[in-house]
Amino acid sequence: MVEGGPGGPGGAMGGMGTSGAIAAIDGTTLTVTTRSGTTKVTTSGSTVVTESVAGSLSDIAVGDTVIVRGPASGTDAVTATEITDQGTVATADAGGPPAGAPLAGQASGPPAGMGGARGKVTAIGGSTLTVEAQDGTTVTVSTTDATTVSITKTTSVAALTTGEQVRVIGTTGTDGTVAATRIMAGDSGFGGPPDLAPPSGSNGSSTPPTTT
Repeated sequence: MVEGGPGGPGGAMGGMGTSGAIAAIDGTTLTVTTRSGTTKVTTSGSTVVTESVAGSLSDIAVGDTVIVRGPASGTDAVTATEITDQGTVATADAGGPPAGAPLAGQASGPPAGMGGARGKVTAIGGSTLTVEAQDGTTVTVSTTDATTVSITKTTSVAALTTGEQVRVIGTTGTDGTVAATRIMAGDSGFGGPPDLAPPSGSNGSSTPPTTT
């Protein structure tokens, strides 16, 4: 089933984590700058850290979990503009929505006119993928030369750098500190984390800053 519907703003994963730019790293503790301030993030040996890097269609393999975004064609087909390949490191809390659920950071799914799917690649034929969604339905994903692909790879806390955008999933304590179970660096698919701090020099909106 193709996911779709009107988009809307959303919170940062319902309080179960945070997202933004890394402002500081002190050993295994991160300070993350969000739109509303700063959040301390603690990590442990069990914290899973992944990063998103540029890839190509040839990097996608049968069995990989993918998140797809693009115009829907009916109820069971999408022409992909973006594909995030989570490979075998994908987990249930990786940020990709189950079939029929809103996209990460959005109240009611992707923007009007857009579709999306998350599931396992069951077949690849040329530039077309067959994806089995979590509800068992099958979605045909067509790609073009303009389709962008990002690949999720496992990394470590030690490899993170200040200024890097991250999405953190974990338990938020009473003092606001997040004990991270998973950290995703780079683009996390479907528009990225919902609470990312704006890049340096940005006015925090889609409108370019006014210059004089």
